[in-house]
Amino acid sequence: MSISIARFQDFFLVLTRLLAILSAVPVLGGRAIPMQVRLGLGVLVAIIIFPWSPTLPAADDYQSLIPFLWSIAQELITGILAGMAARFAFTALDAAGRLMAESSGFAAGSVLNPAMDIPGTALDQFYTMMVVLIFLMTNGHHQLLRGVALSFEVVPLRSLALDAAGQENLIRMSANMLLTATQIAMPVMALMLLLDLGLGLMARAAPQMNVFFVGAPLKAGLAFFAVAAVLPALFPIITNLFSRMPYDVIQLIR
Repeated sequence: MSISIARFQDFFLVLTRLLAILSAVPVLGGRAIPMQVRLGLGVLVAIIIFPWSPTLPAADDYQSLIPFLWSIAQELITGILAGMAARFAFTALDAAGRLMAESSGFAAGSVLNPAMDIPGTALDQFYTMMVVLIFLMTNGHHQLLRGVALSFEVVPLRSLALDAAGQENLIRMSANMLLTATQIAMPVMALMLLLDLGLGLMARAAPQMNVFFVGAPLKAGLAFFAVAAVLPALFPIITNLFSRMPYDVIQLIR
């Protein structure tokens, strides 16, 4: 069976968009995942999605080098934008963990977060791993693949058009991500603020007491207690983020 140049170019464009999207999701294409696994997953999904691509040219309608490179750039930008929308759920929980770590004293011990590939504390690593588990338990990867498939219907190959509406959607999603992170971290941050106020009053009442050495383990213990208390309330918030993922992907690139 012969494969035309045009069909190969279209398959390569589909693969380019897929790899750009999957590379933004830690559980599927993060740097902790071996390159061979990422590439193999992208090729497998591209083989499944490619026959349903809505715009396939005729067998002899192939692009020359310069237009083909421009098409690759278009699909790369489309994949980066779609992957950014898919990553917002993970980034929101990572930011919430960082806010809680900063207020409770865990930021003093920063190590590499292998899932997000950035330095982080033990607390935000815990939240990242929890989000990855919930992502797999609630079939978030199915929702992501659904959004990937819909992206080829909403924005066919070689048809990316960046406009002001897309920029507004990106700003709005970024603001919602920060709002979600603040809402998740607010109980722990409020408790740490009350504890700091109490320690400040204690320092005024008993100046001879070293409040720093008393407050550090107390803040860490109360932070663990607060995190355990709010975990049940986080599950519907996280599942809602994952259920909205296909619509966020489409809304950002359309």
